[in-house]
Amino acid sequence: MSSPFEPLTFARGPTMKNRFMLAPLTNSQSHADGRLSDDEYEWLRMRAVGGFGLTMTCAAHVLPGGQGFPGQLAIFSDDHLPGLTRLAAALRAAARADFAPSALPVTRDYLRKQYLGPAFIDYMATWPKFVAEV
Repeated sequence: MSSPFEPLTFARGPTMKNRFMLAPLTNSQSHADGRLSDDEYEWLRMRAVGGFGLTMTCAAHVLPGGQGFPGQLAIFSDDHLPGLTRLAAALRAAARADFAPSALPVTRDYLRKQYLGPAFIDYMATWPKFVAEV
């Protein structure tokens, strides 16, 4: 078994420096209109600087009426771009990997090697462009 401190290489995209990942959390730190707050920016940046190989944000709503909880991050307007761009730059500067669609698709064989169960693999295969049919 690999050590959590070892790098993790994907079939495509950047290599993570270690296998520690900050799960997406409901932190309720964004402004009421969904813009990234300075507190949320700093909290996420410090997780990346602190050593997580992968730092994920919370869920973001894509429509003005789609907010799931107070303080939820949003991505439905160009008004959100400055904060999101600033955050992406800070996470990259922390030399951590961005997990984005550029690292996809993965294969069923890859998922099996990650010790994921068949039900999960079948579920992920329903996501367009996530699992390659190879």
